[in-house]
Amino acid sequence: MAIKLTGIIEKYVAASNRRDVESILACFLDVAVVRVEGDTLKGKRDIEDWIAKTIKEYKFRFKTLDVKTRGAEIIVGMKASGAFDGSPVNLGYHFLMENDKISCLIIKKAVRQIPRADFQGDTDDSPAPERTMTGPRSVGRILARATAP
Repeated sequence: MAIKLTGIIEKYVAASNRRDVESILACFLDVAVVRVEGDTLKGKRDIEDWIAKTIKEYKFRFKTLDVKTRGAEIIVGMKASGAFDGSPVNLGYHFLMENDKISCLIIKKAVRQIPRADFQGDTDDSPAPERTMTGPRSVGRILARATAP
C-alpha cells in the first residue's frame, strides 16, 4: 500500500529521491534546524552543505513506510537505501512545520518494530518498519537547545 504524503513533506521526499539539492533546500525555512547523527545544523547554509555531502557520499533513496502525527510533530517512517553500511535502514523523520516550510527536522534510526499488521496490503518483502520512541516534548527540547544563543 502506498503512503500518501502531502505538502512540503511530499516535495522534500520527491526532491530527495531526485537528489535535487536546490529543491530540497527550498523546503526549509531560512532559520530551520536539522538534527542528524548527533549534529545540529542551523540555517540554510549548514543544511545545504549537509544535503550536498549526504547526496554525494550516500547516493540514497527513500521509501515512505508510514506517517503519524503527534501534536505539532509529523513523523514519517522511511526506509533509506544507498551506498552506506547497513543499507537499507529504517529511519524516523520528525518534522515541525511553520508557514508551510520545515522549521525543524530530526532524523533518528528507528528503534522499535511496528507490527506487520499495521501495514496491511504492503507487498514489500522487507521486514516491518520500525517506530521511533520520540515524542513532541523531546523534539521541543532539541529545538530549544539548537536555537538557544
